[in-house]
Amino acid sequence: MIEETINKLIETYDPKLLDDVRIRTLSKEIYKIAETDKDKIVHRKVLMELIRNHKNGGSEKPVTDFIGGPCTLSCHMSEKYNKMIYIFGEYHEAITNCDVFQEGSDIAEIMMLVEDFIYILIDKTDVFIDILLEVPAIERKQTKYKDSYTGIKNSRSMTNLFNKLQKCIQYDTRHDNACRLSRVHYFDIRSINEDRYSDVFDLIFETYCIYFSYNITVYTNYNNYNNYKKEIVSEPKLIQKEKIKYYKRQKSITEKTREDLRNLFLTEKHKVFIDLLDHLIDEPGKIEEFFLFQMYSNIYVDHELTKIPEQDLVEKIKTFFNENTKKIIRTNETIWIENIKVILDFLTEKSTKYDDYDFVNSVIAVFVPCFEFVCTIPDIYTISRMFKEFNIKKLAYKDEVNEDQPKRAHNIIVYSGNKHSIMYRKFLEFIGFEEISSTNMHFSGQTCIDVREFPLPFFSMGAIDTYQLEKADKAYEEFTKKEVAEYIISRDNIIEHLEDEYRQIISLDGYGRDEEVIRRMNELVPKYRAYLFSEEERIKESSIKEEYKVGLFLELAKQKQKFLDLKTMLSNKQGLTHTRSVSLI
Repeated sequence: MIEETINKLIETYDPKLLDDVRIRTLSKEIYKIAETDKDKIVHRKVLMELIRNHKNGGSEKPVTDFIGGPCTLSCHMSEKYNKMIYIFGEYHEAITNCDVFQEGSDIAEIMMLVEDFIYILIDKTDVFIDILLEVPAIERKQTKYKDSYTGIKNSRSMTNLFNKLQKCIQYDTRHDNACRLSRVHYFDIRSINEDRYSDVFDLIFETYCIYFSYNITVYTNYNNYNNYKKEIVSEPKLIQKEKIKYYKRQKSITEKTREDLRNLFLTEKHKVFIDLLDHLIDEPGKIEEFFLFQMYSNIYVDHELTKIPEQDLVEKIKTFFNENTKKIIRTNETIWIENIKVILDFLTEKSTKYDDYDFVNSVIAVFVPCFEFVCTIPDIYTISRMFKEFNIKKLAYKDEVNEDQPKRAHNIIVYSGNKHSIMYRKFLEFIGFEEISSTNMHFSGQTCIDVREFPLPFFSMGAIDTYQLEKADKAYEEFTKKEVAEYIISRDNIIEHLEDEYRQIISLDGYGRDEEVIRRMNELVPKYRAYLFSEEERIKESSIKEEYKVGLFLELAKQKQKFLDLKTMLSNKQGLTHTRSVSLI
């Protein structure tokens, strides 16, 4: 037990193991070493600090009522994979709207921004944490980012998280003291590939990024202009003149926007895309093959999958993402084929029957669904990184003691757009993880989550204990329901037999067969009495929940009333028979 515990502690860097009451003496010794040794004998500074933090109850880990930034949060656990995973989802926004939870009141005192919450957590944690962020990848063989933040700039939270944790991602700065108790990972690798079609993914991404503005500009303004031309005759001349100028300007912007989109598709680097579309439309069955090849040939994805020792887990990951890709294709293949023809004819000027408006519609029809697939590339990378085996011989930071970190991620936080977060939750469910807690899961566009009922602090035994109690209670509930159902079946069989006898006796009454009626009643009464007594004891001694027992006792009370009616009837019959006998004498 001692050796097993120490090995597990070194494997996971999770001092919650020391809470096991069976190793109380060992735990005291380990706490003593962590407090007094100061790393002179045990050359695992990180582990010793985590143990010291845990001995203090993790009291400095952040606790709050609201977390500003994300829109969803869930916690997942698996004993099989030895992991506890928190998944934040956000709607990429520049604002935080925690005030929606408390109208007219000051929420600042009980709210933390997510970037502060995570930053404090990794500094005060009592377990080693792996954090996966939807921020851009560092190009291979580079030690830091070349430029300033190039990720999702309209996300206030993601930008601030990157600014706070960039030093923990970059190889040449992750020795910073703030990074000592965690590993921080990027996972947005969708724009990096060495395949000849890598420019296609740039095109898909660029098209999607401008999709919303095109949608507004092309449709709203264009339609407004055309509609206004019909209504303008009823306006005064001066107002007409000003509105015509405004809508003409909007129409000009619309036309310029469409021209920019057309030019985007005709740049040198995207000519390969024309060839690709031509190829796919001739061989529709190749679409699935093409997309799967793009996913698995991505150098980042390929590298991470090879680092997972369990081949059966690799196959589960591939099965999940293969099916997801097939679903995207099945949903969109017909639409793609129809609209690719329009795009090709328009760009190559093979036909004059399509105008700019048709072109824009077709681009949106083809590329918006394509972006859904592009999102799966960082998703499979992220999942693979959660389950990979790290090379801990590589020093994580300056002056680090060799191998002073866990080989695999056991306590994980993911912060990503909610579309990615949904995918991670689905995958964890697919391989058997249990969701132990969640909040705000009915996404409503908020940029704040209510964690008043969510177990805090993160990675605490409280979260696990609460879940285990709820799970045990649910299991007991199911057991009770099953036991009650079995009891009712057994009881109803006995009652049916007794009541059948009772009905037969009643059917004889009034036909001059009083002696037979009394005889059979005398036989039935003790059977009924024995049944009632045994049932009362059976209910009392059963493990059925008290709230269910109340209902069963009420049912038993009805049976007791029938028994009393039977006894009264018997007494009356016996009295009447006795009276008749006397009168005959």
